[in-house]
Amino acid sequence: MPKERIKPIEFMIQFKEIILQAYQENQRSSEKTWIILESNLPKLQN
Repeated sequence: MPKERIKPIEFMIQFKEIILQAYQENQRSSEKTWIILESNLPKLQN
């Protein structure tokens, strides 16, 4: 089965949304934001 490729623009939109969500959920606490980013960013590689 061929691996589905993500278009660069779609990837950037998802990337921005994940960063904004992590930032807002943690009330600008950078340590917590990075923890959430680490858990969410692998989703973009699918």
